[in-house]
Amino acid sequence: MDFDLDKMTVLDLTALIERAQVEIKRRKVSAKDKLKQEIEEKLKHSGLDLSDLFPGAGKKSKKTKEQGENKTAPVKYRDPVSQGTWSGRGAHPPHWVKSIMSERRWTLEQFKTSGEYDV
Repeated sequence: MDFDLDKMTVLDLTALIERAQVEIKRRKVSAKDKLKQEIEEKLKHSGLDLSDLFPGAGKKSKKTKEQGENKTAPVKYRDPVSQGTWSGRGAHPPHWVKSIMSERRWTLEQFKTSGEYDV
């Protein structure tokens, strides 16, 4: 199948790319299914199953601290009025912090180093 790309419009080229991408996905799925079937047949003929080769296969493991367990950051600052808390992390401080910073014309660094709202 030869294509004279120089004679094709942008629309034709885009359509060709899209068709090629669909075909690539189809072939990958087909190859994966074929391989899976071959492996299952070989395991069956040998009297094995997947868990004989990979003991933990199919089981969901619990995350450990080493694997990056999600943990809430400890509270560092507290608003004495609303009792709102903040860890000092994140791209944007909570509204109560922004309000204090605005009232006092503080920067975020000034808020954090003031010690007034530390837990």
